[in-house]
Amino acid sequence: MSNGGPRPAVIGTCTLSPYEPHLPEELFADDLSVIDAMAQRAAAHGWSLDLAVLPETFAQRWSPTGAESAEPIGREIARTTADRDPIVVQVDLEYRVVRRPLVRDYGRSLKEKYADRLCQDWHYEEHMCLLTSQDPELPIDNVMQCEELVTHREELMPAVPLRNAARGGPPPGGGDPRIGNTTRG
Repeated sequence: MSNGGPRPAVIGTCTLSPYEPHLPEELFADDLSVIDAMAQRAAAHGWSLDLAVLPETFAQRWSPTGAESAEPIGREIARTTADRDPIVVQVDLEYRVVRRPLVRDYGRSLKEKYADRLCQDWHYEEHMCLLTSQDPELPIDNVMQCEELVTHREELMPAVPLRNAARGGPPPGGGDPRIGNTTRG
């Protein structure tokens, strides 16, 4: 169970060109060599590789846009288009997404209060802020509670009964009952 402080994870991915039919052992060895390259790239940053994501289908392997890593709101962090050129990124898995109107003054007062202990990654085009704690002694949930902030998902919760009533019941196909729709919120 997390303590709410930073939970860094190092994720690697790459672009792989389409392959000719090979024996499964050859493909496995090739994939392992790419994972080893990711681990070496991570080690060069002083990190340890936590997750390697390899494209498995023809469409993924032959993507003209290559492989990318994105942070939780969707902003691209890194991209590679060269064959077998790995990218590695470090992301914090303990984060909260807050809409701009809920964070007064674009977080200036939070910056004054918490300084470098709290990271605010503003996404002005989406009117969202990705909040992460940089201090193990400052769980992000404590910040949210002390500052009376709610996540974007929590902000949507009151609309669930209205959405369900308008559609005549909960979303078909299982959706997320906490937010009343089938898309990620």
